[in-house]
Amino acid sequence: MEIAVVGATGFVGSNLCRILGKTGFSITPFNRLATEKLLRNGIDPELRFDWVVNCTGGTQDLQTVNTRLPMQLYQQINPHLDGGFLQVSSVAAGQSTTPEGIPINETDPAVPETAYGRSKSEGENALNAVKKSSIKLCILRPPILYGADAKGVFNLLKRSSRLGLPLPLASLSNLRHFMFVENFAYAVASAIRSELDGTYYVVDHPPKTVSQFYNAMCSASGKGKRSFALGPLTRPVISALLGSRATSLIENSCYDDTKFRQATGFQPPKDFNSAIANSICASDC
Repeated sequence: MEIAVVGATGFVGSNLCRILGKTGFSITPFNRLATEKLLRNGIDPELRFDWVVNCTGGTQDLQTVNTRLPMQLYQQINPHLDGGFLQVSSVAAGQSTTPEGIPINETDPAVPETAYGRSKSEGENALNAVKKSSIKLCILRPPILYGADAKGVFNLLKRSSRLGLPLPLASLSNLRHFMFVENFAYAVASAIRSELDGTYYVVDHPPKTVSQFYNAMCSASGKGKRSFALGPLTRPVISALLGSRATSLIENSCYDDTKFRQATGFQPPKDFNSAIANSICASDC
């Protein structure tokens, strides 16, 4: 199958190209310059793809990147598609935080709580508004993706775990889903092979407390468990240290991907501990 990957040089896109290529797909990568040219001039009329995967996204200029760009790509590439368009969205387009002990699924209303989440949700709506009946539109909503080259909160935790820094996380009992980026790439492959249409949450392993997640990272770094309890001071201390990023650690964020697994038969190839070890030690362990 011929697959175009838009956003191919980013964290998610580079992993998608690598894994999809390993699983038998023929990949045409579009970097930023190629994407700008595509939007401006269209693409070679002789080119055809079975599927296009759009994994562009960002936290800056949200309306341009997260809201308008997916629809513009869909409209430009649609005449060259034989199968479908897969949009990499985010759980933030539905709900970034979830009720304690209750994972949400696709039947729950989308109530994005952040500007980023609203831009992703608006991007999904814009795509659905221009969808052609002859072309499948699959929207995947993964949680925070991690891996060897991940940035953001995961990178902060990774650097801390390698140094063996104790962090006051043991008092946090909230549960969160995180997903290994390679497992997500295999989920994308499963969605394409199953010719999915619709919107799906996708995760790979049961949710973890942030303390469990950090201790696994520290163990993979050879430092042993480094999470300790700080009692009621935990939340204000983490909020003071991380600001708006604190939500990524201190709130519940759990999702039910039964719909996706039933539709695709997806089983993540990497277990949790192997995924963490690969992310921490990919280049030097």
